[in-house]
Amino acid sequence: MSISALHASIPELVFDASDLGFAFKKMSEISAHTPTGSVPHRHHYYSIIWIRAAEGTHYIDFQAYPIRKDTIYFIAPEQVHHLAIESDCEPEGYVLLFTRDFLQQQGLSMEFLQRLGLFFNCDEMKMLRVGSESLPSLLQSIEGMQREQERENIYQKESIAAWLRLFLICCKRLSDNSLPEKHLITTTQSQLIRKFKNLIEKHYQKLHKVSDYAELLHLSSNYLNEVVKSETGKSAKKIIQNRLLIEAKRQALYSELSSKEIAFMLGFEDPAHFSKFFKKHQGESFSSFRQGIYSESHAELNA
Repeated sequence: MSISALHASIPELVFDASDLGFAFKKMSEISAHTPTGSVPHRHHYYSIIWIRAAEGTHYIDFQAYPIRKDTIYFIAPEQVHHLAIESDCEPEGYVLLFTRDFLQQQGLSMEFLQRLGLFFNCDEMKMLRVGSESLPSLLQSIEGMQREQERENIYQKESIAAWLRLFLICCKRLSDNSLPEKHLITTTQSQLIRKFKNLIEKHYQKLHKVSDYAELLHLSSNYLNEVVKSETGKSAKKIIQNRLLIEAKRQALYSELSSKEIAFMLGFEDPAHFSKFFKKHQGESFSSFRQGIYSESHAELNA
């Protein structure tokens, strides 16, 4: 079975026969839709998965995260993920799906989403543990979105978007409250890091040097690296490299492109340089990594 044939056989969550650009689902519906289990896949829309009860592992961009009670995961478009839920466990929870068009049509700008800092940006993965204090507000928003989806009332989309905005704001507050005070980033630093990561998302296929981004931000490379390192724990160079590595791994799973073609797509002039880069940061060759994830996906699909 080829990689493309494997992808064609993966059950895909789709929006119901409506033009809302938004869907509310329960975890039990997802489980019933994919009775053979989830395999690595990606969507072209945003996903929020709130697991109320389940056991297993959530793989996001090839990293493993233990599934814990009352944890919310934020999956951005094009991220590769899959839920490996224990077979004897009936999952409980909620899934919210929405498109960029839905957000923009309802006045929820990309800038608003970026400021929240909840979805993937460059190399940042966010998940939240829900405590008893946040539970009532989050459930109220969930119930509001579910109720509005089930009824075809006037201003249905607007109402759903209002509940979604409240839900996201509650999540942002929960995220900020979970950070120790010493790790809270000042407004200026936060804006700088957000701009830096947004620029990487826009230019990572062409610009690989810290100096390239420092120039775009009208800063010195040393100052940019100092701020990024002090607030994220990673060097600016490491963040750029992580973004390149994530995309290379996504392409390994989701394209038929050769290693050489992926190297050129990611801005490496010499394919040999890309091969060395991948092996250095991943610990194995690109071909070994691709064969490994293909074999795992094929085995899970046929389990």
